[in-house]
Amino acid sequence: MKAAVFYGPKDIRIEEVPIPECGSDEVLIKVKRAGMCGSDLHIYTGGFKIPTPQVIGHEFAGEVTAVGNGVRGIEIGERVTAEHVIPCGKCRYCKAGEPNLCVNMRIIGAHLPGGMAEYVKVPAELVYKLPEKFTYDEGVLVEPLSIAVYAVRNSGLKVGDTIAVIGQGPIGLFIAAAAKASGATVIGVDRDDARLEYARRAAFADHTVNSTNEDVVSRVVELSGGIGVDASFEAVGREETAEQSLEITRKTGTVILVGLYEGQAKLDIMQILRKELKVIGTWTESLVFDKTIALLADGRVDYTGFITHRYPLSDVKQALEDSLAHRGSRIKTVIEID
Repeated sequence: MKAAVFYGPKDIRIEEVPIPECGSDEVLIKVKRAGMCGSDLHIYTGGFKIPTPQVIGHEFAGEVTAVGNGVRGIEIGERVTAEHVIPCGKCRYCKAGEPNLCVNMRIIGAHLPGGMAEYVKVPAELVYKLPEKFTYDEGVLVEPLSIAVYAVRNSGLKVGDTIAVIGQGPIGLFIAAAAKASGATVIGVDRDDARLEYARRAAFADHTVNSTNEDVVSRVVELSGGIGVDASFEAVGREETAEQSLEITRKTGTVILVGLYEGQAKLDIMQILRKELKVIGTWTESLVFDKTIALLADGRVDYTGFITHRYPLSDVKQALEDSLAHRGSRIKTVIEID
C-alpha cells in the first residue's frame, strides 16, 4: 500500500509499505479521508519529536476491510472512524476513566502507523460506526470536533455564558461551534478575515474580532459587558495569545488552554492570582466521540464549507507546505484516498 512516511523535519515520502495485519482485537480500515491537524504540522517541521520512520495522521475515516477473530459488533464493509490514543488500561488514569492521560499511551500517527495511508489498523475498542447518512467528509471531522467538545465540557460552561475563542483555525472554530451549541454567546478572535467571516456565516460566533486591526483585549471586554468573558479558550499555542486569554477573562473566570506549544511559555501569574482565575489545560479528548457524532448527525454543528482544501495522498508534502504557508482561504485540509 502507499503511505506518507515521515523521516525527519520537512522529510516526508510517499512509499510502498506492507498492508497491516490485524491482531485478534484489531480492525483494518481502508482509509477514504485523512485530516491534516496542527500537530501534523508540528511533527513535519520538527517541533514535535516522534519515532521515525513513521506513517503520520490521526484523523481518518474509511471502510472496514478486515476484523480480528476476537472482534464483535464490527463488520467488514461498515464505514467507521476512530480515536487515536491507545491507553494501557492498567495505570491510575485509565482506571479512573481518563485514558487520554494514560502514562503508557501510544498514539496512532506518532508511535504507531497512522491514517495518511491506504490502510490503517486500529484496536476495535477505538472504532466508531458512522451513521448511514454520514459522508466520509463528516467522518473525518469527528476527531477534531471531539477535541473541541472535550475542551468545552472541561470548561464547566453554563447556558448563557459569554466566551471568547482566540484562534479560529479548525479546532478554534469547532470550540466556538460546540460552545454555541451548549448555549453560550461566542466571540471569535483571529487575524484571518476569511476564518472570521466563516465563523459568522456558520453561526459559530456571535461576534468576531480581527487581532490585526483591533485591540483584542479592549474589544472583547467591551463585547462582554465591560468586565471580560466568563471563559476564554486559547487555541493558537503562542505565549502572547495565552497572555491575552488571561487579560480578557473576568475575575473568577476560567481560562482553557487548548493550543499546542512547541516550547515553554510565560504567563503573568499575578494576574491569575489577582483575578482568581481558574486555568485549565486540556489534552486531546476522552469519552466524547459518541456525543460528537450526535452533534454532527443532528445538525447542531454545520460543517458546510469547513473543508476548504483537498489533496491526493501523493501530494501530502505539498498539502503540508501549503498549510504551513496558509495558502488560500484555508480552514481544514483533507487528504482524499478514494
